Amino acid sequence: MNDELLREAKAGSAAALNDLIASSQWYAFVIVKSFLGSRFQSKLDIDDVVQITLAEVSMTLSSRCKAETYHAYLRWVSCIARSATYREIEKLTTQKRSGDLAAKTFLPGDNSSSFRGVLLPCLTRYSPSAEESAMMAEKLENYLDLASAEGRRTRAVVDMMMNGVRKPQIAESLGVSVQAVYREVSRFRKKVFSSIRVAT
Repeated sequence: MNDELLREAKAGSAAALNDLIASSQWYAFVIVKSFLGSRFQSKLDIDDVVQITLAEVSMTLSSRCKAETYHAYLRWVSCIARSATYREIEKLTTQKRSGDLAAKTFLPGDNSSSFRGVLLPCLTRYSPSAEESAMMAEKLENYLDLASAEGRRTRAVVDMMMNGVRKPQIAESLGVSVQAVYREVSRFRKKVFSSIRVAT
């Protein structure tokens, strides 16, 4: 059903797009809340960042989203949510940065871009190659397929964990106890190890 909703939304159906956005609002909220952490949750409005995320999803779905399934669409939403959260954090920290700090950057009088200029070569050097990224993506997709076979809740738990959501927040979003999430993770790990043994 959700896969069909995604296809209709990408085809230009306004009603399907509205329903798709509404269905993923909770997911965007969990990702934004997790990415903000305790340090920034009191300084930035989570709902505002979620709305920024969903607005970008709405405007770019037909042109940029390559997802063919709803779960792949959620992973795409997660990327947008993380980017939107990072931008809002950067705005906040830039606004609060004093003139004295600017004088202490690597380039005199430069702003936060100087930090990025120094870090970018490092990030580029140690980032995975295209081949490694493809292998990682294929492995993650295999894990998600395996999780899907175990049930919707297991799939949701694994999907959110892969997106960096912490177990207490997963439990809150699914309406279950943290212990239940730990049990799902433990059961899934055993399933993964079992599948590896069978494959070898």
